[in-house]
Amino acid sequence: MRNLFKILVPILFVLVTVLPFAQSNAVEAASKYADGEHDLPFTVLKGDSDESSMTNDYLVSPAKLIVENGKNIVQLTLKNSSWWEDFTVASGSVSEISEANDTRVVQFEVGDLDQILDSKIHVIVPDIDYDNKYDVRFQFDTSGLTANEGDGDADEGNEDNDEKETDQENGNGNGSNHSETDGDEVNTGGKAEENPPTGDSAPILLLSVVLLGSGFLLVRKFAVR
Repeated sequence: MRNLFKILVPILFVLVTVLPFAQSNAVEAASKYADGEHDLPFTVLKGDSDESSMTNDYLVSPAKLIVENGKNIVQLTLKNSSWWEDFTVASGSVSEISEANDTRVVQFEVGDLDQILDSKIHVIVPDIDYDNKYDVRFQFDTSGLTANEGDGDADEGNEDNDEKETDQENGNGNGSNHSETDGDEVNTGGKAEENPPTGDSAPILLLSVVLLGSGFLLVRKFAVR
C-alpha cells in the first residue's frame, strides 16, 4: 500500500500544479490583435539612443503583421539585400521568405509589439569597402491595429465604468440615474458573447487522460497483489 501511495502522489501533484500553470501560460501568450494580415508601421532607432537610425532607409515600411494562432509574425522587406550580411532580432530566429531584384523578405515572431525590439545587423558594401555591425531597435506603431473581440469588449467596459464614476464624483443627479439605468440594461440584456478561446487545451487534456489512465492501471495492479 505504501508503494501505491508513493506512485499516486506525484501523479496528483502534476494534475493539480503543472497542468493549470501550462494552460495559464497558453492564454497569456495569445496575441491581443485580430487574426489576419495588417499593415505595421515602424521606426528603427539607434542602439544607444532614441534617434532615428539610417537603417530606416534600407527597409520598407510599413511591415506586414500576420496574426495567426495567437502569434504575431512580422514580415520585413530589406532593400539592397546583397548588402545585408546578417540580420537578427532578440525575439527569436529570422527566416527568409523570398528574395528577388535585390530585395529580401524575412519574417520573425514578436511576443509584445508594444515593446521596443532589439536587433543586430551586419552590412557589407564591397564597392566602397564598407563593413560594419550595428545595434538597432525596432519601435512598432500599433495604433492602427484592430484589437481582437475579447480585448475590445474589455476596453468598452472600462470606458463605461470611467464615465459612471465621473458622473457620480461630480454630484450630477442625472448622472446617478444614468448609472443605475445602465446597470439595469446590462443585467437585463441578452446573452453575453463568449470570448474566443486563446489557447489549445487538447494537449493538456490528452496528458491528463494519460496520467489518470496510468494511475488506474497501477491501482488495479497493486490491488490484485
